[in-house]
Amino acid sequence: MRYPLRAEVERGRIREGPLASKPRMTEGAFELSGPCGRGLCVIFSSGSDWAGNGLRGPPWEHASVSVAGRPKETPTWEEMAFVKDLFWLPTECVVQFHVPEEDHVNYHAGTLHLWRCPGVEFPRPPAACVGPRVKGGAS
Repeated sequence: MRYPLRAEVERGRIREGPLASKPRMTEGAFELSGPCGRGLCVIFSSGSDWAGNGLRGPPWEHASVSVAGRPKETPTWEEMAFVKDLFWLPTECVVQFHVPEEDHVNYHAGTLHLWRCPGVEFPRPPAACVGPRVKGGAS
């Protein structure tokens, strides 16, 4: 997790109303300009309140991402990668889950989620199974 958060993220922090949070906190709600020209709403949690919310197991960092003013439009891959880069380091593995249908929870249509469990190495397939490695760029 990036800490402190980048200045561009702090500028987008919501400071009034029910989603308000104080600057320099590791969680909060943010209105950000996305890479595709659309506004993004991001709610980020560092997991510091995990046990306090009655959740078991190791705490998870979490970002929920939606398109501002368009609740049923889903963020693109490029927008999700943008959010990942804003809130996490390039060396950190962050995931989106596709859980079994019986475990689906969908409180907000069009919202996608990024997750990271600090201190846990998330298993990944060998890079050769995904595709050729590209120097200096995304694959």
